Amino acid sequence: MALSKVRVQLLNEETGDVIEEVDVLTSPDSVLFADGKTLTQVLNEIETVPGEKGEQGTSLRTRGAWTPSTAYVANQQYIDIVSKDGTAYACKASHTSTSTWDASKWMVLVERGSAGEPGATTADGVSYGDKTVKEVLDDLLYTAIQLTAFSNNVNTVEMGTTVNTVKLDWNYNKTPKTLTLDEAPVDAASKTKTIEGAGIKANKTYTLKATDDRNASSQKTTAITFLNGVYWGVAAKKTSFDSAFILTLTKGLQGSKAKTFTVNADAGQHIYYAIPTRYGAPAFKVGGFDGGFSKAGTIQFTNASGYTESYDIWISDNAGLGNTTVNVA
Repeated sequence: MALSKVRVQLLNEETGDVIEEVDVLTSPDSVLFADGKTLTQVLNEIETVPGEKGEQGTSLRTRGAWTPSTAYVANQQYIDIVSKDGTAYACKASHTSTSTWDASKWMVLVERGSAGEPGATTADGVSYGDKTVKEVLDDLLYTAIQLTAFSNNVNTVEMGTTVNTVKLDWNYNKTPKTLTLDEAPVDAASKTKTIEGAGIKANKTYTLKATDDRNASSQKTTAITFLNGVYWGVAAKKTSFDSAFILTLTKGLQGSKAKTFTVNADAGQHIYYAIPTRYGAPAFKVGGFDGGFSKAGTIQFTNASGYTESYDIWISDNAGLGNTTVNVA
């Protein structure tokens, strides 16, 4: 058994006064009484005798708001508690209420307080931290302005063309506070604009910017791009070329030499491919094999819109290739 600290008091036999107190490290089994029993044995023999049961107390019973024709009690078992006009009352005498309040049967427990100052009736009149409730709600519901679309009806046009009419269309996630097109203000609620007499002859980019009431902004662009064509098709072998010949071929407006096309070259027909000289020399692949084309000539080509520039014309080495797909890189 572990040692414990026991406090021993030395008493005056005549007066019962404590002469000295001494702390002794020991265990209950080490303390012996005159009859030879240990302290543990003596403690185990002590019987506890329960006291007499006390009388039942009175409970407070809440009955809600006072109502007429109701039995209320005040006895040794219960005291009824009611509320009336904001004040809490305790029943003083058992009774059945009548149609009118009898103050003699009740005592005030908690009296109704005086009316407070009128509260705010709108969200912007109620504080929440250092903001109003309206400001907090506005923060929670806020979504920054976002332009979701911006386009034009022209997009790509052949070099030499003059674009006079441009229709711009756009959309957004909410009506902006301000809206500008190329830094010029436009109606913030509008979603389209038609420009007449534009006279555009070179690449043109439009910039649309929307700003909301928190100065967040969103910006999108749409462009009109001028391109010259690449041309492909079949014809008999020629030794000289002009613009009229190229214009008989199929045209595709694009800004590079790369193209994949399929033609049907009958007997005696070669495959032709014509591109602006500035695009550089193309690499051909026919039927899975590299090559098969040679440069046939270079001319000053004037397209259908009147624009002139240098073009290289390429011809297949063999005629009568039938239905053939050509990959140009």
